[in-house]
Amino acid sequence: MKLTHLRRVVLLMAVMIFAASAAFAMDVMFTWNLPTAPADVQYYRYQVDGEADDNWTVIDADTESVEVGPFPIDESHTFYLQQSFDGDLWSESAVGEYVP
Repeated sequence: MKLTHLRRVVLLMAVMIFAASAAFAMDVMFTWNLPTAPADVQYYRYQVDGEADDNWTVIDADTESVEVGPFPIDESHTFYLQQSFDGDLWSESAVGEYVP
């Protein structure tokens, strides 16, 4: 896997856009935009608050953004993202955190 691309993804995850449905909402949705994947990367997979083998959500590498939630705005959450050439072997996780 190309670590430079994964590092760019981590940076983009760190600049997540937080969107609440109302001005004083108690829940928050997290959205991050994925950069154009290198030609050899076919898939991404992501997970919130863990890296359990059976809890990944797999998406095509041409996916432009991912939104997860809603989450209570006062709770910390960790986001894990991996990339793959073939859908069988996956990179190490890029990690982004939300801390209120």
